[in-house]
Amino acid sequence: GDASKTIEFINIQSMGNSQDFGDSTTDFKQRASVASSTRTVTAGGFSSPAFTNIIDFITIANTSNATDFGDLTLARRNIGGAGNSTRGIYYGGGSPGSTNTIDFITIATAGNASDFADATAADSGVGSLASPTRAVFGGGLNNTIEFVTIASQGTNASDFGDLISGTTEKPAGTSSSTRGLFICGESQPSGTRLNTIQFITIASEGNAIDFGDHTDLRRALGACNNSTRAVYGGGNTSSGSDNALSFVTIATQGNGQDFGDLLSARSTAGTASSDSHGGLE
Repeated sequence: GDASKTIEFINIQSMGNSQDFGDSTTDFKQRASVASSTRTVTAGGFSSPAFTNIIDFITIANTSNATDFGDLTLARRNIGGAGNSTRGIYYGGGSPGSTNTIDFITIATAGNASDFADATAADSGVGSLASPTRAVFGGGLNNTIEFVTIASQGTNASDFGDLISGTTEKPAGTSSSTRGLFICGESQPSGTRLNTIQFITIASEGNAIDFGDHTDLRRALGACNNSTRAVYGGGNTSSGSDNALSFVTIATQGNGQDFGDLLSARSTAGTASSDSHGGLE
């Protein structure tokens, strides 16, 4: 986030501050990440006035700089990113107008993204999460949630349900293999930041349900998890970019708690991923 190349890491099971990991290949902001148990692959972004189609990757276990992976089919920002152990899905985004494009990659094999299918409508700024079979995208320019079956290239996204907070742009999404969370965001068209945490059961279409509250009103944050604990942070409050990290236990409804701090305040839709999220077998 915030037009920085910096990559930071945390150990999710151990509360504490983040540490330096290395640098991205680009300082473009508003990117999206997908991950297997070994590799994180990050795509797209924006650095005024340019949009990018760059995809790069890191090996999660080795602190080092990112390496070129390939290109998206369309340069864009504010993309949704989710996937399972083999395939990553990049959903929607702005280029500069919103698009219904869905791309996919094979995470283990560097190369350009390929067309997957289409979203039900053009959208950007969504929250994203996955089980091993489904990738789910919620919010953005409306309050809808939709999903794709990750293995089913050529099948367009389908309606899942609705968020409870109306049109919610730039929430953070994260999940275990069964339960997905959408965290905070910005209510549109008012621009009011939200502290709402809401959840879905990924295998069962339906509307989101209240999970708890974050400690403050926030948008454009990043979230990751180890299938038990979801850690989220950064983002933008009424005072500007923030460095606070918080966590919840995914199986237990409740409010966010303090985890630690990022090395610096980060915003503008920073992206996060992990080697043990709910999309992995």
